[in-house]
Amino acid sequence: MKVRSNLFALASVLFLAPFVGAATDAANTGKAVPAADTATTGQKFDYIEQNGQKFVNISSINSTAGNDEFMRNVQVVNGQRQRLVALENLKKGAITDEFKTAADAEIAALTKRLDEDNRKMAETYGYSISRDYIHVPVVTLIYLKLTDEEYAKAKDDPEVKEGDLLVRENDKYRLIAKIPTAEENQIFRRNVQVMQARRENVVRMAKALESMSAGEQKDEVQANYDKESKQLEEDNKKMVEKYGFSLARDYLMEIEVSKLYAKVTEEEFLKAEAQAKLNGSSDTTPAAPSAK
Repeated sequence: MKVRSNLFALASVLFLAPFVGAATDAANTGKAVPAADTATTGQKFDYIEQNGQKFVNISSINSTAGNDEFMRNVQVVNGQRQRLVALENLKKGAITDEFKTAADAEIAALTKRLDEDNRKMAETYGYSISRDYIHVPVVTLIYLKLTDEEYAKAKDDPEVKEGDLLVRENDKYRLIAKIPTAEENQIFRRNVQVMQARRENVVRMAKALESMSAGEQKDEVQANYDKESKQLEEDNKKMVEKYGFSLARDYLMEIEVSKLYAKVTEEEFLKAEAQAKLNGSSDTTPAAPSAK
């Protein structure tokens, strides 16, 4: 099974941790992410509390194209920052003045470009490489990869909506499930990870059994193998029933709607909470905290 996902795993960060200029995927936080953790005057104030730190919702991205672009942009600015760090380290070990001069020139140009890209990210999403974030998928589309024969058959099927079929380069897909909430997204991703880990364990035990001689140790490994294989089969059956998702097939996951949460100090949190109370509406997103 291959799962191509637009969930990003960024610098200090996104498929199941916060990112300094990086976005962590909520699926890896280990706890469910509610739409809001506290209510004020009957309204929801949208934030996440994780490991004693608070993250406030600063923006929502409401299309697959927008989410794809956001993830690409985050990867670009993080790549630029990593390149700057590498250049600074190379410069420290430089032997010749010519190398230092060339490094300084590239550092200056890259810093200027990074500052400009970071400014655009701040204007568009409230995002800055100087802060930590959690990126939460809210609505995810699950596409099954099709063979050419399956795709042709689906195109002729009157029950298949035109928008359910997707072509990416040479690959063809069909929409099989839509996961509609942040909590359900987290559960789905966690279940996929559990199944993948269990399958890897089954494969390891199968290889071990091939090289083991008869005896108590082999009997124990065989018993564990049988138990894990049965559990994997049951888990896979449940995923097929609920999502149409099986370890035997390949998939594409696209985020349709997501939320971005910025890590804040206690002072910033209280200020955002007070603003939400004044706004009196859960639909109003607090202003993004300034970059540090």
